[in-house]
Amino acid sequence: MTTFFSFESVYRIYDNVNSKQVKRILYMEDSDWINVSDYTHDGVNNFNFLCWNGANTYTWGFQIRKNGNIVFNDTAGEVRVIGANNEDASKTNQYVYNKTVAVNVMKCSPKPQG
Repeated sequence: MTTFFSFESVYRIYDNVNSKQVKRILYMEDSDWINVSDYTHDGVNNFNFLCWNGANTYTWGFQIRKNGNIVFNDTAGEVRVIGANNEDASKTNQYVYNKTVAVNVMKCSPKPQG
């Protein structure tokens, strides 16, 4: 599972798992937890998080939860409190975040009959 939370002055947020777009979030939205089991496979899976800032300051937050535990957490700024990178407003009309995280997944399979 993965989530986005708390971002501001952002036009687009993308969550990709294994090169498949899972979710696109617009300005001031929160995706809550998204079950991405259908996008994963046994072995290493790549989660790519992109954040595009249109204007002004920006914030972001991304998490990956595996088996109930947070295995990745990256945030910057706090919505309506302080922008990321000390109120940076110089990065407009560009990606302000682009990170790929590899997570090893072992899916459960039914017990063989016999």
